[in-house]
Amino acid sequence: MFVSPENFFTENVSDFAAFKLEKGSVSFGQMKKDVARYASHFAGSKHEDFVLYVEGDAVLFAKLFFALLQAKKRVMLPSSEKMAEDFSKSENLPVITNKKTFSANLFDIPKDLPECEFDFINMRESRVCFFTSGSTSAPKMIEKTFATLSDETKNSASLMGCFEDCAVVSTCEPFHLYGMLWRLLYPMSLKMPTHSITIRDPETLIAIQKQNQKVLFITTPSFIEAVARHRELYDFPQNVAAITTSGGLLKEKACADAKEIWGATPTEIFGSTESGGIASRNRGVSDSWSVFEKVEIGIDSRGCLRAKSPYALGGEFQTNDIVEIFGGGRKFNFFGRIDRLVKIGETQLNIPDMENAVLAHEFVENCHVDFDGNALRSLVVLNSEGRRFFMENGRLKLLSEINSLVKKSFDSKFSLRKIKVVNSIPTNAQGKILKGEIKKIFNLKMEEPIICGIKKHDFGADIEIYFAAESAYFNGHFPMAKILPGAIQLHFAINFAKKLFDKTDCPKTVKRLKFSNIIRPREIVLLSIKNGENSCTFSYSKQGLPCSSGVLEF
Repeated sequence: MFVSPENFFTENVSDFAAFKLEKGSVSFGQMKKDVARYASHFAGSKHEDFVLYVEGDAVLFAKLFFALLQAKKRVMLPSSEKMAEDFSKSENLPVITNKKTFSANLFDIPKDLPECEFDFINMRESRVCFFTSGSTSAPKMIEKTFATLSDETKNSASLMGCFEDCAVVSTCEPFHLYGMLWRLLYPMSLKMPTHSITIRDPETLIAIQKQNQKVLFITTPSFIEAVARHRELYDFPQNVAAITTSGGLLKEKACADAKEIWGATPTEIFGSTESGGIASRNRGVSDSWSVFEKVEIGIDSRGCLRAKSPYALGGEFQTNDIVEIFGGGRKFNFFGRIDRLVKIGETQLNIPDMENAVLAHEFVENCHVDFDGNALRSLVVLNSEGRRFFMENGRLKLLSEINSLVKKSFDSKFSLRKIKVVNSIPTNAQGKILKGEIKKIFNLKMEEPIICGIKKHDFGADIEIYFAAESAYFNGHFPMAKILPGAIQLHFAINFAKKLFDKTDCPKTVKRLKFSNIIRPREIVLLSIKNGENSCTFSYSKQGLPCSSGVLEF
């Protein structure tokens, strides 16, 4: 039943529904015809390398991706719109994209390409270039042969198998290695349909779940954590057959949350763009990692994992992950990254152990602890009980409350010296923590208000937010009677509009700006945003009383 991806177009594959759309589906046969049309067009180009950036449309991505490979072109898959534009300009490469904002190096594809015959090839020697996440350094281009992707897909199919009457849904784009393998190649190799739309929010996931008998959910730890923060707002159908995650370590609490929300314990994939898949685990079975077939592991002098793998760049990959190997070299326990070991005084601390201690507190939904060279500090995402405590008591009492639990497990010298309450831990699209963004949050005096609740609707969103009394933007405005400055209200209206509705630029103008009533510290206010094609209307109110409003024109 398994069809090797390299042979998708050379074997006589019986037709099946390859992609599900909002209405209807796209068959493999129809996709093959479109691949032939595009490939014939691309084959006539003198360019050998192409940049492909298609976001939110897996059908279009698949057609163009396979067509470029069939035309014997090398395909570059940047992981963001900015990266695609910058890379195409610096390398002077043609770009194929569905983003209307691109201006330079666009490769023209006529809309009326005729159907044609095409001599399909085995794609094993085709070349695909992915880019590392750039979470800790500048993104790096990683070239892989399609043979590597095809072989790793076989490994994925062996791990998860085929789910009857099941559709694949994903929060991950196929231009990432994880999305390519698990959202595109794996389902197609077993003739499981995958939804073309990329899941961005819980509402879309629920709607797609309701359309299907069963779903296989491909996601990241960061999406699970985001849903868990507001789980009381959603009623998910209990039809998830399985969940896979990658892009970062799934914390024990997030794993338990996924089981509670969707009724399935996630299968975690251990690896990276450079290494390929190394191992997997499902905490419903074991906390230990099982090494993939064809992968051999060892440890270096630091105690860090080393992998010899046909999926890795150059055949070998050295990690910075501290592990203990057992089970004849086929299993390991993971203890954290070596760069997260710190020494305070004469004692070493593994920072993930501290994070687990903070996560054990009844107020904490998620956290990230780091060491600035002098002291431990943490970003903290609070649950509803934690938000209530913070609003009533402030940051210092919250810090004391969390440290009281930490001290039960650690010496007092390991107490947190600073915390910042945030709405989420910064991650990229692959779910990897962005260390640069975390450093910015610690250094910035400006901090986000606390989101108490958020409701999306057809034309916008309503966000309940709380401005803490200790927030720096109240300083000096005014000493005897603090009020929230209008500039700060406008700043966060723009910030939320960009985050919620994918507005990439700052507004060109702000019209009909009006301030009616003041907002004081420790008040919960409602920010309502209505989204238009090129504008957003916003308004702040408290207990039904209007405070300010305006129109952001993008």
